[in-house]
Amino acid sequence: MGGCDFVIFDNVMSLISGSMVDEEAWAQTLPWVKSLTKRGIGQLWVHHTGHDETKAYGTKTREWQMDVVIHLTKVERANTDVSFNLEFRKARERRPDNREDFQPVNIVLVNDRWDGDAISSSQRPKRCRQWPGSISMRS
Repeated sequence: MGGCDFVIFDNVMSLISGSMVDEEAWAQTLPWVKSLTKRGIGQLWVHHTGHDETKAYGTKTREWQMDVVIHLTKVERANTDVSFNLEFRKARERRPDNREDFQPVNIVLVNDRWDGDAISSSQRPKRCRQWPGSISMRS
């Protein structure tokens, strides 16, 4: 195959052994995560919420090493196949000149076509119903 530049891990709970509540399971994974980063391999780590849908399930230590943490909030819309709000909860690369790139956005899938639009501050969801979970990225 000749190597890769980017890998998607879906989902953390299925890929790592041990309790997601404890830091130890993720701590055992960190040397490998860092080795991928050192080799210039970008990573997307998908994780889910638990009963408390306002945050990712288990320890927050997974997010400490990530450059970006994205949270998806399910939106019920009759005219869409899939609909959610996307919010950047962490964005290390956010600066005044690229702030718009990290604004919350509504994403919809209608008739096999993805579309999105920025969310005004008055439209932003309260942190309540999340789906399918958090997405964390490391570059």
